[in-house]
Amino acid sequence: MCIRDRYYNEYTWTLHNKGKPEYKRYGHTADTFENHLVITGGARMFNRDQKRRECLGDVLVYSPDDNSWKELFNSGSYYEARRYHASCVYGNYLIVHGGLNERDKWLDSTCALSLSGIADLEADPDRDFRWLNVNAEKQGLGPIAYHTCNAIMDADHYRTARLIALTSMADNKLTQSKIPYEGIYFFGGRNALGANNDVYILRLGRKPIEWIKPEIKGRKPPARYAHSADYIAEKGILVVFGGRNDENSEATGTFCMNDIWILSVENLEWTEWRSPEPIGPQPRYSHATAVAGKSVIIFGGLGETSYCSSNLYEISMTKKNDIGKKGKQNRKEMQHPSISGQITKKLSMISLKKFSSNNLGIFTKLILGSLAKLGYTPN
Repeated sequence: MCIRDRYYNEYTWTLHNKGKPEYKRYGHTADTFENHLVITGGARMFNRDQKRRECLGDVLVYSPDDNSWKELFNSGSYYEARRYHASCVYGNYLIVHGGLNERDKWLDSTCALSLSGIADLEADPDRDFRWLNVNAEKQGLGPIAYHTCNAIMDADHYRTARLIALTSMADNKLTQSKIPYEGIYFFGGRNALGANNDVYILRLGRKPIEWIKPEIKGRKPPARYAHSADYIAEKGILVVFGGRNDENSEATGTFCMNDIWILSVENLEWTEWRSPEPIGPQPRYSHATAVAGKSVIIFGGLGETSYCSSNLYEISMTKKNDIGKKGKQNRKEMQHPSISGQITKKLSMISLKKFSSNNLGIFTKLILGSLAKLGYTPN
């Protein structure tokens, strides 16, 4: 975890072990909810004696406030242990989809866990959290893993988001939004046929819950998996970075990617983001990302032949003339390229000291997210 010493202005890597998780793991996910980190599933290292790779079905909660780990006791509908799944927080629910089980079977199930009461774990450590199976109409992604998902809706709808609406969405005027399709956006991933580049939306909070595959304008990103996809709500865009596609090796000479694609959720249009500057992260997959304001921060991952460096990178959209003489970025508002048609982008490496101490949650998620994909948790 990354901690800033606010008194001495020093930046160090420190390891915190209070209430540490029982198992090392990889292939898990890390999400934030009410200033907590929620770690879901993953797998242990391969057991050569039993000749299997045990998957985990537990849910862990890390609190940066008191530097503590707790495990949620959960019950309810059957939840299959998995790794390389996709997850996100939707309202008060943790949504988990797909992944691989310990028999390497591709999973297609969607499960929801209510996180209400997570702040009371200290007083009520035996509180029961219940899993629900989410049954949706129409065809969704199918069995898949190594994909991403993001809850995308208007800002004032996040706190009131429901898993299942009591009335038809068409009858509820409060749900009007600038975003044509509110819900959980899934992108990319890998299944038994290989990598894909499809976008599916799981439309929750309505009757009936359903999958849709929207018509999206523009050239689609190349198929990929083990990539990152982050929603910047202030811009109304989904930012896709990196990943891998083993079928690209012959055409491009590498299976790793470091391209950037932007999906405008209001216009439903893809745009490739080409940086005019040579600096930037090396091609990578299984990296960690987090949103900081109007930027995406990238950390770690795997390259074609080795682990990536521990440098942090920022993807930020700024006009070239907004960068002052000292290199500081002006926070002037700027439209998304699919709206204005004009944009200059900058991809720059940033130093750790540019982040203030109130970004602890961002760094914690970055480190845990990267460890999730590289195969470790704090121990």
